[in-house]
Amino acid sequence: MSKIHVLDQSVANMIAAGEVVERPASVVKELLENSFDAGAKSITVEIKNGGVSYIRVTDDGHGMDSDDVKTAFLPHATSKILNAEDITTIRTYGFRGEALSSIASVSKVELITKTESSEEGTRLIIEGGEYVDISDIGTPKGTTIIVRDIFYNTPARFKFLKKDSAEMASVTDVCQKAALSRPDVSLRYVSSGKDIFFTPGDNMLINAIYTIFGADFAKHMLPVKYESDGYKVQGFIGTAAAARPNRNMQIMFVNGRSVVNRTLSFALSESYKNQLTVGKFPSAVLNINMSPLSVDVNVHPAKIEVKFSDEHSVYDAVYWACKNTLYEKPYVPLVETGAQKYGKDIKHTEEKADKLPLTYSNVKKDNIDAYVSGYPKTASQEKTNPGSSNSLNKEHAVSEALGSVQYKQEVHFRPAFDIKADTVNKADIKQEEKKLDLKVEPVIQQSLGIASGKDVNIIGQVFNTYIIAQHGDEMLLMDQHAAHERLKYEELKEARKSKQKPSQILLSPLIVNLASIEFLAFEENDDFFASIGYEMEAIGGSDVMVRAVPMGIEESKIKDTLIELLTILKDAKKDKRTYFEERAMYTVACKAAIKANKVMSVREQEQLVSDVLKLEGINTCPHGRPVCIKMTKEKIEKEFKRL
Repeated sequence: MSKIHVLDQSVANMIAAGEVVERPASVVKELLENSFDAGAKSITVEIKNGGVSYIRVTDDGHGMDSDDVKTAFLPHATSKILNAEDITTIRTYGFRGEALSSIASVSKVELITKTESSEEGTRLIIEGGEYVDISDIGTPKGTTIIVRDIFYNTPARFKFLKKDSAEMASVTDVCQKAALSRPDVSLRYVSSGKDIFFTPGDNMLINAIYTIFGADFAKHMLPVKYESDGYKVQGFIGTAAAARPNRNMQIMFVNGRSVVNRTLSFALSESYKNQLTVGKFPSAVLNINMSPLSVDVNVHPAKIEVKFSDEHSVYDAVYWACKNTLYEKPYVPLVETGAQKYGKDIKHTEEKADKLPLTYSNVKKDNIDAYVSGYPKTASQEKTNPGSSNSLNKEHAVSEALGSVQYKQEVHFRPAFDIKADTVNKADIKQEEKKLDLKVEPVIQQSLGIASGKDVNIIGQVFNTYIIAQHGDEMLLMDQHAAHERLKYEELKEARKSKQKPSQILLSPLIVNLASIEFLAFEENDDFFASIGYEMEAIGGSDVMVRAVPMGIEESKIKDTLIELLTILKDAKKDKRTYFEERAMYTVACKAAIKANKVMSVREQEQLVSDVLKLEGINTCPHGRPVCIKMTKEKIEKEFKRL
């Protein structure tokens, strides 16, 4: 008896739907793309319960006539392409003809549509892929699609949905990217009767950014406009003030389609090299326009991944577009091309001198002199030649002006004294280094018998980062930041247990403007923030007023810390909330702790060492780095050949 059989069409459709419809956000994305392809200039998206129970997308596009209504819900039915050749020149958002069929197979769908030339519209009801009713209806031009009870007929899929707030955050992300990809379209987004945002549709991207992310974020954005070798990069990138602790605010489009691509992300990050502190990522809203022949969008079911025929050229376009914008200052020449990055020849001409890559040879003399004039001279330079800068000083100035840009001609600095290579035996150096490789071990408090911190003598600080102390025949070396971070974390845990609020009230309340998705995380986790010492309240829109923060957080770090916490908590699931809250407390402890390179008084050192050594069986900071290491007197004396 044959074991292989052909699946029923309805079952096959439900399986296929799993590739396209992962969650409510997938439905919203597909319906928005259909509206864009239909030429809509005004779109309204409304959801309830995170889109699980209700999604409505209404547009003023060209609509469908009654003959096309039923056909639109058949598998692989599309108006975007006709043959295989069309796939290589796709300029529309949709093209596979899977969206409506997939959505209808796992939900209850109601469609109302009308073309401009039709006297009446058409209403279609379809449930689980089965047609229920079709009739005429009075309606304005355009299309409205209502999707109810997603995955009602596939409980195995339904149970994998997240809580409503998490699904809403995902839908919000989709709507934000859709609005940014088409600033010429007015997009209104409503959740459970509340307006989240409403873009003007005036074709001004900065206005869409302002509407979605707020004034505080928008004012730190720099316009990008660059074109080279068939690639056109436009949009906005953020200054250091708009940087985030992750890549969530890096929004990339290729020919208007939202994509996730490592090449684009890496090019953006590299253009900011030495511009941002460690752990910060640039923000950007960029659209890269190119020939459809240069990009393959048919590599992922949700069309969020793409492949480029020439990744180097795409990298160059994004890298130099962002680099130009960041270095567009009076004393820095314009960076226009990255040709030398891949060994291409560059012709030097007077007409194009200002468009060459930043090099020592083509930096304009006036710009260098202007920069050097403000460069501080050393005492010896001032004494020997008070009226001018010497060549070494000028080379330093050029290096300072150009920052991290790769020079075509290297600038060499003369050392203070010369060392002849033949006078040094490299083998001897390696042997000595090996001898001096002191082995150290983490401290285990119980074995030291110093849990109270008594009989510990503080020797002092080294590198303004580590505290040296002596206990009997042991030398302790403590990392002041890691140690204090651990103490702060333990204090936060104890405060949550005892329901005390270790807060510091701000002299002047601080207003923080949040992105929509960050504001949702704030509303969902307001009890957690209160438990660790924050006092905050929503004051309208996406603005939050901060009145008090956990003890130790510097005023200049309040905003960045809050956004970092919200970034962590927005991904929290019900069954893993404790994990995300722990991560959030790690962040608060880190921000409130004494920093490395901070000079501490002897009293402060004594107090810190004493408090840390009272912690039982704990010798790492919340992130896992050692708090303290030890070296015995015997080991040290062996290294100095005393034993």
